[in-house]
Amino acid sequence: MKLFRADLHIHTACSPSADLEMSPSNIIQSALEKGLHIIGITDHNSTKQVKVIAEMAERFGLFVLLGTEITTKENIHFLVYMSDLSRLSNLQEYIEIHLLKIKNNPKVYGYQVIVDEEDN
Repeated sequence: MKLFRADLHIHTACSPSADLEMSPSNIIQSALEKGLHIIGITDHNSTKQVKVIAEMAERFGLFVLLGTEITTKENIHFLVYMSDLSRLSNLQEYIEIHLLKIKNNPKVYGYQVIVDEEDN
C-alpha cells in the first residue's frame, strides 16, 4: 500500500489574519520540503488563490485539493473541496452572492491579498 503525506488545510495570504509570506511559491516550496504529496488550499470564504497554486504545484508532482473554508452565520467552519476548477468557480460565485459585505480592516484581519506565481 502506498502512503501519502498530506496537509489538507492550508491558508494563503488571501485568508484573514494569514501571514503575507503565505504566497503560492512559498506554500509549494514548504510542502515539498516537508515531503508532502497532497495539499488542500482552504482560504476563508474564498477560492480565488487556488487555481494559481494548483497550476504551479502540478509542475512539481504535488496534488492540490481545490477548496475553501466556509464560515456559517453560526460561526461554524466547514472545509469544502471541489473536483475541478469549473465547480470551484461556481462555488466562488455562490460565496460572493451570500457572503456578508464587510469592509476589511487590515489591522484586525490582515491584508487578504491574492498573489500570482511571481509573488506579486
